[in-house]
Amino acid sequence: MAHHPHITYCLAALLFLSSANLSSVTLSAEPGKNPTVSNPRSAISFNRDIRPIFSETCFHCHGPDPASRKADLRFDVLESALAERDGGDRAIVPGDPEASKAWVLINETDPDNMMPPKSSNMVLSDTQKAKIKRWIE
Repeated sequence: MAHHPHITYCLAALLFLSSANLSSVTLSAEPGKNPTVSNPRSAISFNRDIRPIFSETCFHCHGPDPASRKADLRFDVLESALAERDGGDRAIVPGDPEASKAWVLINETDPDNMMPPKSSNMVLSDTQKAKIKRWIE
């Protein structure tokens, strides 16, 4: 008895799903195409994905310690990062990276204005930057 490739892929996907214990995963396939697994939990989450990046690279100057905090901006508290600041700027403007002051400064090439500052010896990797951009978007 010959196996149909679509059935083989579906069985493999079902075995993966049952062994991975993913409760909110959907499986879809167009006729003649391999099935794909879509996981809604793959969306970027502030607490799970962004806070650890900010903790590593930003909290020293923009974290919970008021003695070391710069610009009265906190990245450990999401509401602070989203709040309108003096002059109307916002560190993070949901849906608009280019209007987000933090995103602009993360991509700044002038060492006097870039974030994190060169003097901090902290560097955001391209992967971290891409994750932050996707989160803002």
